[in-house]
Amino acid sequence: METYEAVVWGEPSLDTVVALVGDEKRGSRNHAMINDDVGGSGANTASSLSLLGVNTALIGFLGSDQTGQNIEAELRSRRISLIMGRTPTNRRTVSLARSDGTRTMYGTEGDQYSSSEDLTAQVRLLRCNCFHVSLTSLLRSRHSLIYRTIEHLRACGAVISMDAGNDVEIRSNSAEIPKIFNQIQPDIVFANEEEVDALSSTSLDLRSLRMLVIKKGSRPCEIQRKDGESLIVPIPRKTVAVDTTGAGDAFAAGMLGGLIRGLNPTMSSTLGHLLASACIREIGATIRDKSAIDAARQFLEKNSRTR
Repeated sequence: METYEAVVWGEPSLDTVVALVGDEKRGSRNHAMINDDVGGSGANTASSLSLLGVNTALIGFLGSDQTGQNIEAELRSRRISLIMGRTPTNRRTVSLARSDGTRTMYGTEGDQYSSSEDLTAQVRLLRCNCFHVSLTSLLRSRHSLIYRTIEHLRACGAVISMDAGNDVEIRSNSAEIPKIFNQIQPDIVFANEEEVDALSSTSLDLRSLRMLVIKKGSRPCEIQRKDGESLIVPIPRKTVAVDTTGAGDAFAAGMLGGLIRGLNPTMSSTLGHLLASACIREIGATIRDKSAIDAARQFLEKNSRTR
């Protein structure tokens, strides 16, 4: 058996982040900072969990091309265990980060979502405290492995966590959303305000969710629980954002890491804020400056020790 604190589902991609310096000038050359890195929501979340010292595995599919090989090497260097099927080509994504904080993403699909390779044998050997998946993966994947993975890990006692993905895909697949939530029955759902609005536009009853964590960028997050309790958790420190790419994934990683280590939801979301603050200090979703997460690590160590 392979036992982990966290297992994340994700289809890694090569991310190119173009961060504009100043206002965008249409039809003209713009000064920008450009960064290539491993991306994809699952890979981002797994990377941040690993940075916190959480024993993490990433399940998904990687291209057999050179891009996929480079991504694999980078993820292994981050001390993430990989359970990866193979596809011919890998995904690529380009993100345009404007100076006003808005982002636009352009991506290829690659072959990951349609792979027929069966990883059931490896999945059956897994045990974990928490399994995290994006709703985007559930909507795009044309295979049932994700559902079999969730069924197996839930039976083994894992908490099931879901990221809402993005509001555009939620609205485009509104008829499927309640069915997916009914089948998955996630214990924790992470969503920003646009995604909450999109989920509300479907026939899904948000009050039925066991825990809904509403991410609000630079404002305090809100935790809504099925029992009617609502918590507002402020951001412990203000940080000037260089690039918000991956901030939501870092927040989810921090909160899940806290819950895994026994912190309550309020302390766990504070940890999420600290990790997200470290992420937005740099271009790209990867926290390269390890000193940036000192505050998050110290917070986790202190509060885990005092419990």
